[in-house]
Amino acid sequence: MTVLALASVKASPGVTTLAVALALTWPAGEGRCVRLVEADPDGGVLAARLGLRADPNLATLASASRRGLSAELLIEHGQALTRGVHLLAGSVSPERMHASLASLRGLHDALGRDASTDSIVDTGRLSPRSPVIDLARQAGMTLLVARPARDEVEAVGHRAQGLREVGCAVGLVCVTTRSAYPVSEFADAAGIELVGVIGDDRRAADALRGDAALSDRGLARSSLYRHAADLGIALAERLRPRAGGRVGESTEADRAGRSL
Repeated sequence: MTVLALASVKASPGVTTLAVALALTWPAGEGRCVRLVEADPDGGVLAARLGLRADPNLATLASASRRGLSAELLIEHGQALTRGVHLLAGSVSPERMHASLASLRGLHDALGRDASTDSIVDTGRLSPRSPVIDLARQAGMTLLVARPARDEVEAVGHRAQGLREVGCAVGLVCVTTRSAYPVSEFADAAGIELVGVIGDDRRAADALRGDAALSDRGLARSSLYRHAADLGIALAERLRPRAGGRVGESTEADRAGRSL
């Protein structure tokens, strides 16, 4: 299994949108699934955004797990997003999310016990004081998602250093346009490894948020999906424990079949 955490430092760089795109394009392979975990302490938006039920969610999971977490409970309190992709949604209430995440200290271990499922976790604005920091610390990698602007460098660099000090393996994904501050310079100035670049594809992002119409084929051909698929392949190769062999790449047909 792989557990990958995504986080932001400030502003709205599109962490949740990227998490959804990664889940839908992740190279899971035959017999494997992907779990998208919405662990943002500020509250969840994905159930409403994706037209799913408000519960079950992380709050109902926390209530049901007082005697211990299990892979079966994770399945029971999740919802099917599309073929091979399951969502463990966040509660819309920040208060319930903080309480739930504080009580789910064993969430990473429970995710890890399901060897056939990779997990992509949206941790929101992550700091060393976040109630989800234990999960980020145990994840294979924590990706800070940022837009490369000169006034963001110091904040991203400071946060990356703080997360490293508490044991997180930190990388950077930049969401960028052609006119943005060069991503390599941004990463070097922030002192953080550049893991990937995602184009600022507003039309595809709006479609994933439910704010615009785009066909499955159009979404699969979008730069957001193509960049997310390339990033997912690289991350799966880097993070997934395996005896040998390559992770199968997602074809355009695979991505279209797993679209919303």
